[in-house]
Amino acid sequence: MTIGQTLLYTLPTVSDFNGNPITITAIENSTKLLPAFSTFTDASNTVLQFSPTLASEVGEFLFIVNASDTWDSNVKNFKVTVYRPAPIFASALSNQTVSLCSSTTYNLPSIVSYFPATVSAVEKTFTTLPGFVSFTDTSNTALLINPVSASESGTKDITITLYDGVKSSTYSLRIVVSANTAPSFSTALSSTVNVNLCTSVT
Repeated sequence: MTIGQTLLYTLPTVSDFNGNPITITAIENSTKLLPAFSTFTDASNTVLQFSPTLASEVGEFLFIVNASDTWDSNVKNFKVTVYRPAPIFASALSNQTVSLCSSTTYNLPSIVSYFPATVSAVEKTFTTLPGFVSFTDTSNTALLINPVSASESGTKDITITLYDGVKSSTYSLRIVVSANTAPSFSTALSSTVNVNLCTSVT
């Protein structure tokens, strides 16, 4: 399982040949206690719930289960492995369209990560961003898109990477720069305009 997930584990049925009352307990081998992310969900201690939410809860844990009827006991164990999830964006990226000689700022979605994560971006198949695209802050949470040259018209595919020092996630963002168009009249102009003396034209 990974951090942020919840897992329910139902223990095998326990019976006592003599019909004595049975008590079930569980501990983690290294601490001799149940970790904070684990708990029994029922009064009979037959279902264990695991809900890790902290970076410190990544790792392999050996659980020891003891079924006792006071006179004797039966001990079993099992392992729970909590994996580190890769950092992700909380929502999908939105492709951007901007006209030449205009600019826009695109704020990236928030990041979901249980470890400190960095953000980097490059143009696909290149090692840097296009000249008209740059991050606006040191945390790399927003992109300024400011095309000013006709050569910057067209489509640019940007690769954005989230990295927490061990795991990474990669996303694609498409930026479309449309060429600037000249202003136009809503209707055709008359080819001839007759103007009489003392007549104004508007």
